[in-house]
Amino acid sequence: MTPKRMGQSVPPERVAPVCANAQLLPPPRNAAWLLELLADSLRLTGHECVLLALACAIALPVYLETQMLHSSQAAFAAQHMQNTPAMQTQPHTDWSFYMTVTTSSTIYNLGCNQGKFDGGLGIDSMVVLDFGGQQYNSGGTQFFDGTNITNTEVVGLAENFILGYVQCLTDSNSVLTLGLGVNNDNFVSNLNGQLWGQNINAVQSWISRHNYAGHAFADGADDIEAWDPNDSWAAPTISWVQGYDSTANEPYLDYGTADDCPVTPSNNAYCLGSCPHGYPCNHSWNQYDFWYDSYGNGHSFATPEIYGADYWYGNDMAMEWTMLSLYGYDYQTGAITFEGPWDDHDIEPGKYTSAQAWMYLWDDLNTLGYPGIKQDMPYSLEIHNET
Repeated sequence: MTPKRMGQSVPPERVAPVCANAQLLPPPRNAAWLLELLADSLRLTGHECVLLALACAIALPVYLETQMLHSSQAAFAAQHMQNTPAMQTQPHTDWSFYMTVTTSSTIYNLGCNQGKFDGGLGIDSMVVLDFGGQQYNSGGTQFFDGTNITNTEVVGLAENFILGYVQCLTDSNSVLTLGLGVNNDNFVSNLNGQLWGQNINAVQSWISRHNYAGHAFADGADDIEAWDPNDSWAAPTISWVQGYDSTANEPYLDYGTADDCPVTPSNNAYCLGSCPHGYPCNHSWNQYDFWYDSYGNGHSFATPEIYGADYWYGNDMAMEWTMLSLYGYDYQTGAITFEGPWDDHDIEPGKYTSAQAWMYLWDDLNTLGYPGIKQDMPYSLEIHNET
């Protein structure tokens, strides 16, 4: 007698103690015993057993292949994770400024804010005050709004920023690196490089006289770019660098771009492969020029703009700089060491945030399989308008 299950009678014609035909279509790994168990549990007839075996023969290989694929993917992912370094934690982002006013109290307050910020966290910072383009062989500068200021005013504003920083600093270990910035537009010459170096020396001497050397350094800074067809030429820019090097006692920060440089490994390729809007293509910028200006001269630190796609040509700015560093490693005296990337999200909200700029540059440097350029960076920088 067939036993009752779940309080229900079982019709004799539905009883199938074994699935006799199950082995007609055996699935892989000889799972006929599993079919018997299923058939007995489901009370299948002989014909239904054949259908079940057929279904298993089709489905089981697919299942096993899927499991093998998943296992392979998991193994690959585990291996990739082992070979990929953990991303460095992004440092706190320091604010720099396009100068727009010459009021001492305004610049003092900006320095004070930075001192409070650094002191509260016990960190160092890097800040650039961008004074615009230099005037003709005078060393004074012109703001972007057309305001002209003298060398004396440049030095005085930098000193007021440092004074605010030191007087508002609450931490005894924090150190400010203040870059006095210009760009390679307007009048770019060896003499202007020399004069800018003298400005830096004047600020650094003031720091020493006031015993602030434990908390502040004054460096030069230059927003070196190649996109302006009228002024941004390679040879005068290198001449400016050499003029600066000849007089300055401190290095300078290159906080510019690598316009249209290659995004694949290259050996001194030209970096302006095409010129927009009919502009002449005789700037002669190549990878060596950018490498030399940002690192190769031995008197500079690289802090590249990573705003997104470059201004004219749409190349990824992080990859341009990554390949430039690789060029230095492969063909010159060394890979570029980066202090940290710039973003301008506060001024142009559609461009990268500081987190994106940091992530893309760090990731390109560290995960593309070029050990010679792998590195961490001590700073994250963002440009703002002063007012």
